[in-house]
Amino acid sequence: MKDSLFQNQRKLGVPLYKDLAQSHQLDLAKYEVCLNNPAEGEKVDKDLLYGQNPGVSGIPHFFVGLLNDGALVKAQRLAGAQPFFVSGVLVRPLTML
Repeated sequence: MKDSLFQNQRKLGVPLYKDLAQSHQLDLAKYEVCLNNPAEGEKVDKDLLYGQNPGVSGIPHFFVGLLNDGALVKAQRLAGAQPFFVSGVLVRPLTML
């Protein structure tokens, strides 16, 4: 499904979602209930805001840092496709703390 959404980015919207649900053989009755449930939309909006607040504007996007009582500290942002060694450059100093 994610591949189909990615390939059809310019068509994103309910008509595309319904077409893809059918072509991917989802349970259309359950899909319609989910699609029309405002609580489900609120979950999506909450997740979107969660990513936008720290500056996420696309994928892939990573934050490398340490957790301290559930909070990310000493965070560095890694945006976009990067060579593997770049993540090592960010992680290595954290392992020496």
